Amino acid sequence: MNMSEKPNFLIIMTGQLTPEHGVWELGTPLRSDMPTWAHVMRQAGYSTSISGRMHFVGHDRMHGFERRGGWAHYESPDPIKEAVVCYTRAEGCWADRKYNELPAAIDHENRRVTAAIPNLARVCYLNLIDQKDRVISARHICPDYSV
Repeated sequence: MNMSEKPNFLIIMTGQLTPEHGVWELGTPLRSDMPTWAHVMRQAGYSTSISGRMHFVGHDRMHGFERRGGWAHYESPDPIKEAVVCYTRAEGCWADRKYNELPAAIDHENRRVTAAIPNLARVCYLNLIDQKDRVISARHICPDYSV
């Protein structure tokens, strides 16, 4: 997302023009009290989730969405037996951060792994383990872009 895309994206998310939603550039957080279409959909009884880089910064990184997820497609000569999302909420030197793991879902038919990204995760990535215990790690993402 380039610097001019975020204000335009938030016009779609909020139904408000840039002067009303107040986000003029990439690093500016959307106010927590600004309703989005995700709030409206949840109030109507729909389940809402986001995946990928949403560039939400500041205290509220969900803006009406219930879940945040990530996914990856894989190619492997051996079946994948386990997949986990590794994440941390810690700050500071990357080497000193403690990472936690949660199970990820494996769709063997479509060769796709999906996982919910824990709220306030600063960094996360997927680890896939095959039948021979070989591990491949996906590229890390920084959901809140403050690292």
